[in-house]
Amino acid sequence: MSEHEEITKLRAEHKEISDRAEALAADLAVLRQERASLRAELAATREERDKMRLALLDAELVLSAGGAEAAGFDVTGDQTPERQRLFEAERRAAEMARELDATHRTVSWRVTAPLRAVRKKMDRP
Repeated sequence: MSEHEEITKLRAEHKEISDRAEALAADLAVLRQERASLRAELAATREERDKMRLALLDAELVLSAGGAEAAGFDVTGDQTPERQRLFEAERRAAEMARELDATHRTVSWRVTAPLRAVRKKMDRP
């Protein structure tokens, strides 16, 4: 093979590699746009999920309060300010009770229970 043929062959290979690199760069640009779109969709989906979780928690609180009527809700959606404050107070109380229950179920709470019992007995006159 002559030097001219080798140069021609190398130029053809270089052209082919350049074409592949351009195609890959174009594919990469498309994939980056798709990734950005998917990230935006994921963010919107997470936001919707969070809203649904809050709505579910509100519904659970209403049920734990004894239903919509017992919680001060009118079925039409109207609330008096007094009933709304009552519902909010009941919701906070239920939330705090759940947090306290979760604290009592922790390992550290169970492990330190004997220490609290001794301390309680020592504080008595």
